[in-house]
Amino acid sequence: MGHAIQEAKKVSETVSVVLGAHADTIQNSISPEVEIIFNPEWGKGMGNSISRGVKHLMEKDQPALEVLIMLGDQPFLGAVHLRELLDLFNTGTYKIVGTSYGESLGVPAIFDGSLAGELSLLDRDHGARHIIEKHANLAVGVVPKGKEMDLDTLEAYDRALKLDEESSTGEEGT
Repeated sequence: MGHAIQEAKKVSETVSVVLGAHADTIQNSISPEVEIIFNPEWGKGMGNSISRGVKHLMEKDQPALEVLIMLGDQPFLGAVHLRELLDLFNTGTYKIVGTSYGESLGVPAIFDGSLAGELSLLDRDHGARHIIEKHANLAVGVVPKGKEMDLDTLEAYDRALKLDEESSTGEEGT
């Protein structure tokens, strides 16, 4: 998660993290300038965590003009990919700019602030997929160029990092 936060900080002045399971352990590793939002109902799934975070943003004096949603377990979708999303979003042509997964769009994704109300109503495990589908005519995707790996353990991350380094240097693994 630390890597994802560092990458997010490269493209945004404000970074908030929604924590659920193991929040007590994880929060100790998060930099103090990152806002932590606790979700006691994390077991309801990703949609509930998105809702919790967006509701928190909506309650602030300065509501967000856009919301970038990303996961902590996709470490290779870093600042370069996030910048591509932001650059496309900032053209003003789209209300949603997401990561292209073939026939569908997903996170990381940027949502226009006008969609915050819909995001705040999520309460299931499938995240914002149906909002993206509902507004497909206002959405576009950015190809992740093979960086979309979902890595849930430190061991998986270390293996993927080694493979990424080998492919960058042209070395072959043994």
